[in-house]
Amino acid sequence: MSFIWFAIKVYLFDVLYTFAIGLTIVPLAMGAVALQPASIPGAESTHRKSPVLDVVIPVLMVALCSTQGLIVAAAVKLSLMAHPDAWWPLWYMVGFGAALPAGLSTKHDDTRTQALQLLCYLGATSGYVITCLWPTVVPESLLRVSLFLAV
Repeated sequence: MSFIWFAIKVYLFDVLYTFAIGLTIVPLAMGAVALQPASIPGAESTHRKSPVLDVVIPVLMVALCSTQGLIVAAAVKLSLMAHPDAWWPLWYMVGFGAALPAGLSTKHDDTRTQALQLLCYLGATSGYVITCLWPTVVPESLLRVSLFLAV
């Protein structure tokens, strides 16, 4: 029963955290393609992308996805410490599935968006694997969230 409760909590966290990532990124993306005033009076305003946000958005996305992987892996470790008789491969597989951002699972036609999606998956996977191998890497604030997810 504790495994089922853990799976529900961790997948609910996955959905909510991915939604929070989306809420963080949408204002930045809107600013990246902001309407710029026309330089010539009487001309139409143009859409121009900000080159700074082309760097900030991918870095922020990878950092947030890595954090998700850290939190979920720490929750798996804490849950397995509380239930040492549990079948640990199943817990790690479920945790890995929940470490991947749920909102990025859609298929994109744009190669830039596909590359960002791949970077986010790699960030979440690396955060998960690093925490599984080296559990002391998780900061205290993220460990509190993991304690909430652990069973």
